[in-house]
Amino acid sequence: MTIQEKVETEKHNEDKIYLYKEGGFWKAYERSAYVFYNNIKKYLVQKKFVKCVDGYVVYIGFPNSKISELIRDYSVTIPDERTIVVDMGGRVDLRDFDTWKNLVEAKEIKTTEEKNNEQSDPEKEAIHRIRNFMLESANPIECLIFVKELKHLLSNGSI
Repeated sequence: MTIQEKVETEKHNEDKIYLYKEGGFWKAYERSAYVFYNNIKKYLVQKKFVKCVDGYVVYIGFPNSKISELIRDYSVTIPDERTIVVDMGGRVDLRDFDTWKNLVEAKEIKTTEEKNNEQSDPEKEAIHRIRNFMLESANPIECLIFVKELKHLLSNGSI
């Protein structure tokens, strides 16, 4: 099932939680995530922009090993091996869904170039020190001290 199909299903969802197996995880999207979060377990909610639906999508995920304990008290149907539908036993109050979704902070996915441009000062300093270190004239003890200083710089931000 594509993300577009999942989002479309959620637009009409008023009383169920749709869980989809993706790799070693189960995920709930949009309204299902909201109902799951408010009625079953408050897992970390993530939000990302999905180009094919031209909008932000919220979701939660949890490991496959947790599925049985999380849904054991609910009526479930399993349409296929990658989908579980949890029946919440009647309409669920979704009035606050839009507010809840808007409060979730979007996760930005950065390109490699953006990540490289965001190198912290300690990283820049370490690169500068490596370029200027005279390896050919240093003895083994000086090299060891140099590596120790770099490690400290990158771990703590200062020497």
